[in-house]
Amino acid sequence: MKTAELKLFKWWNAGGWGLVLLVIFLSVIPSPEKTPSFQGADKLFHSLAYTVLMLWFGALHTSRGVRLRTGLALVFMGSALELIQGLLGYRTLSTADMAANALGILLGLLLCLTPLSGMFQLAESLILSDREIS
Repeated sequence: MKTAELKLFKWWNAGGWGLVLLVIFLSVIPSPEKTPSFQGADKLFHSLAYTVLMLWFGALHTSRGVRLRTGLALVFMGSALELIQGLLGYRTLSTADMAANALGILLGLLLCLTPLSGMFQLAESLILSDREIS
């Protein structure tokens, strides 16, 4: 598995898993009463969340195969969470949300092909500068 050479890789990876847990948590709690009311806001948030997850892990793992497997795992996660929402009683299953998740994953994969995939290297160069991390 090819990964970006990062001194803080374990921390970046842990942050990514924290984001995964946040998405899971927000997917199973009752919907907040106050949400943005413009049309399509929900789908935008779904796409944004999965774009961030895909870009985050895609920036950590530079192998195309790992990126594709990550994308498939995120599609599975998003679909499973939608199915769980359908069973909860206070949330609803939405195939449109599944599609928004998949669109976000695709966008994240495309962003991995841009300089954004070097975001952690840039962050480390700014954070660490001349400091040495073991």
